[in-house]
Amino acid sequence: MEVDRYHFDTIGSTNSWAKEHASELDKNKMSVITASTQTGGYGRFKRKWVSPPGVNIYATFFFRIDAEHPDLINVPQVLSFSVMSLLEESGVDVKIKWPNDILIEGKKVSGFLCETSRYPSYTEVILGVGININMERDALDAIDKPATSLKVVTGKSWDVKEIISSLEERFCENLELFLEQGLSPFYLYLKDNLAFVEEPIRIEDSVAVWNGTLKDLNPDGSIAILLDDGTIKDLYSGEISC
Repeated sequence: MEVDRYHFDTIGSTNSWAKEHASELDKNKMSVITASTQTGGYGRFKRKWVSPPGVNIYATFFFRIDAEHPDLINVPQVLSFSVMSLLEESGVDVKIKWPNDILIEGKKVSGFLCETSRYPSYTEVILGVGININMERDALDAIDKPATSLKVVTGKSWDVKEIISSLEERFCENLELFLEQGLSPFYLYLKDNLAFVEEPIRIEDSVAVWNGTLKDLNPDGSIAILLDDGTIKDLYSGEISC
């Protein structure tokens, strides 16, 4: 997959830039937008993404997928697999807090935001990722939810540009595999590294709030929850709290 790269020292948000400039980007290539810092970075539900300069990865992947592709909802899980397998090479144990957060030692190290625009024959995907690489403990402690960085858990600094390059290569390869075979090549890894299995959880989606026990990741990427009334509920979106 051919790639066009755009890097900024400072940007409002890599996702916002991709949306604003979508008409100018080559639809036949992957566009990768990165920044050293973001002044208006955001995650799911428009939550602020803390973006100190020069220490983390702030990136957006922009690409087009056939509108008829049956597994479009699973695209973020392909990025999850790519990030997790890359971080594992540093010797850390990673878990996925379904659907879009990566955890190390129970603390968030990475998160994703997928935004799409649908057209009759294709869908434009804007897939943002933030990864805490060299963020220091005092800065992490100022975040309102438990967070960590690769530096904190390994005790050494990492080359951010090198990790971005490796992630780009890995995600492009995995995306091509996904477009050919769907989620199946990544499913068992994601299932085996699902956080909070057999633990009580609360999950809120656009319809309701569900309470129960997280049982499994299904082959289609949804999660199975044993509800308090004894029934199994499959959920395709939502936010987990424990």
